[in-house]
Amino acid sequence: MTMIRYVKNVIALWSQLRSSLNSMEQMTIYIKGRIPSKKNSKQMILVRGKRIIVPSRQYSAWYKEQRQELAGIPKLRLNEVSIEMTITFPDNIKSDLTNKAESIMDLLVDSGIIEDDNHKVCKKITLISGGVNKQAAGAKIKIKFLKNPQKGG
Repeated sequence: MTMIRYVKNVIALWSQLRSSLNSMEQMTIYIKGRIPSKKNSKQMILVRGKRIIVPSRQYSAWYKEQRQELAGIPKLRLNEVSIEMTITFPDNIKSDLTNKAESIMDLLVDSGIIEDDNHKVCKKITLISGGVNKQAAGAKIKIKFLKNPQKGG
């Protein structure tokens, strides 16, 4: 395949993707397993004699794995959204729903799915506890587009 034909194919695929995004009103993302709390899993380490605070190895491993899982989703950088998260826990250990949501929001921003997690981008965030279910632990994230992802409105 020549380079020109390859570029034309890429442009055609991008055009199809853009067209389908324009007709979308929301997307749903699923994250499986226990959602760690970034806030409650920090550790202090010494680097060249200075103390710095970093996320735990458990959080870092989860974050890296989830970034790889989300790599297939286009970097939409959505800039006006409403988000609904249903978080299901694997056990009865007391957990803070908002800390789990904060970990997920950081993941959405860092993956390029939403532009930021500030009030200008996330107009509404709904958190729902899905209760306890070891087999279904994780999060269901519904992102509703308040502005068209490609046209900006």
